[in-house]
Amino acid sequence: MTLGEETLVSLKEALFDPTLPRPEMAEIADMTRLVARWRRMEGAELVAEYRSWRDQEPCITAGMVHAARNCEKAEVRALLRYLEATP
Repeated sequence: MTLGEETLVSLKEALFDPTLPRPEMAEIADMTRLVARWRRMEGAELVAEYRSWRDQEPCITAGMVHAARNCEKAEVRALLRYLEATP
């Protein structure tokens, strides 16, 4: 699951958890469209999108990059554990 998908899932979960602030339906729809748009991007377009977010929201972008790196490291660790356990 990518960071955008995780954000979308957390927004949807917040709709059903009465202890969390309730997201607006428009917020969920916007995130759904944004994740779909990111999936279609490649190459220079994707780099331009990253740079745009980095310039507009440097703290959020840094957090997203950090989270993506942590996810990647977790996937590598899980794969290595699987390979070690496989005869």
